[in-house]
Amino acid sequence: MMTFLIRRLAISVVVLFLVSVISYLIISMAPGGPMPWSDLDPKVSQTVKDLYKKKFHFDKPWYQQYGFLMRDMVQGKLVSNKDERPVLQKIGERLPHTLLLNAIALLIEFSFGIALGVYAARYRATVRDQGTTILAFMFIALPGFWIAYLMCIFLVGYLQVPLLGLSTFGVEHPNTLSFVLDRAWHLFAPAAVLAMGGIAVMSRYVRSSMLEVMGDDYIRTARAKGLDETVVFYKHVLRNSLRPVLTFIGFSLPAMLGGAVIVESIFGYPGMGRLGYEAVLERDYPVLVTLNFVGAILVLLGTLVSDILYAVVDPRVRLE
Repeated sequence: MMTFLIRRLAISVVVLFLVSVISYLIISMAPGGPMPWSDLDPKVSQTVKDLYKKKFHFDKPWYQQYGFLMRDMVQGKLVSNKDERPVLQKIGERLPHTLLLNAIALLIEFSFGIALGVYAARYRATVRDQGTTILAFMFIALPGFWIAYLMCIFLVGYLQVPLLGLSTFGVEHPNTLSFVLDRAWHLFAPAAVLAMGGIAVMSRYVRSSMLEVMGDDYIRTARAKGLDETVVFYKHVLRNSLRPVLTFIGFSLPAMLGGAVIVESIFGYPGMGRLGYEAVLERDYPVLVTLNFVGAILVLLGTLVSDILYAVVDPRVRLE
């Protein structure tokens, strides 16, 4: 186990370095610049512009800019180009909201995805199985941002139901339960949109895994011993089919972090995704690079946890 962790840590350091370099190159080569004003603005003197570029090292080559940025990030002194607030402070304000949103989305994805996959496998080659297949393909085909816009138009526009933001604006909650329910409602809509595609993929994954296990020798032995079909299906087939599903965590987390940029922006949710969207519009290089760095760390942690869980539940897997 220790050898595996050391090897993964070394690989993670290299991956984080490459992510930081590539993200900075892509951001710096994008059209526009990091200046908070236009170069054509006559109200801003050239002296002020030169001082701004010198302060944030934009007057130097890109590799020196990258070096200063990474140095300030490691030391915790990196500030935003927009308002000169510490970048880690801005991300620290948004990170808990994004982690909570993704945790709920993962819970929805695994709960409904596994349930649909078990249902399809239980009634394989029937109309019920075909219905879940069609539903899964619909979830995969429909873009998440389109579903989010439809929810906003229908719930907010027609039904006048508060949906945007972290909680209902201007409402004083009489007790803790009211506050928790309001917060849960505002979390459920973006979390459900984030989880839709994963539910479809998860259901197909579970279904195929269960059908594969059902053909193994120990399942036929269990039936030959006279065990009830329900016991065979849920105790033996389902239990042994869920082990590979743990690896799905490593694939779900990056997809959700990427989708959160659009979903959080549509629902006005104050998370890292919305912060990244605002930083792109403002060409806030320090915030963008740090967000990519933090996102890469979260993805690497997710894949590491999924690998460890897979080895824990399956003794046949040896990490070494």
